[in-house]
Amino acid sequence: MCTTRWAAVALCFALAGCGGQAPAGAGATTPTTPATTVPVTTAGPTGRTDATATPEGAATPAAYLVEYGRRGGLAGVDDRLVVQPDGSFTISHRGGTVSHGRMSPADLTKLRQVLEASHFGQIPVMTASGGVADAFTYHVVYAEHEVTAADGGVPAALRPVLAELEELLQRYGRQ
Repeated sequence: MCTTRWAAVALCFALAGCGGQAPAGAGATTPTTPATTVPVTTAGPTGRTDATATPEGAATPAAYLVEYGRRGGLAGVDDRLVVQPDGSFTISHRGGTVSHGRMSPADLTKLRQVLEASHFGQIPVMTASGGVADAFTYHVVYAEHEVTAADGGVPAALRPVLAELEELLQRYGRQ
């Protein structure tokens, strides 16, 4: 009986340890698309290694310049844009449609300027929704800082970043 009780206690501790959330920026992000996945292991800024499923062809957090995700709306949109430091990108949409390309140097320069001007690291990690029905939820990762916001609760400093990323998604996602 005592052995069974200790086994149950050990199992509870093991399960509790498995369900914890990694702090923002501590490793790979959860994919926002139902694309084909492959296991990827990345080391976060803490040096801890996290195993996660990442859409095939997507970069690990340390390798990309910015990651942008947009989900929701009436149509159930699920878009993701990952831009590499050299301007190459991967765009994925709901249903697994994936496209790759390279943005123009002018677009890459403008994106970098908008990200820097936003003081992205000072934007709150999570902002409350403004209670908008069928709202979009946005997720941006830049310089190891993750921000999630929803329509009706987007901080002013994040708006130009979202506008630029959305413009790039629209421009390059239709090729």
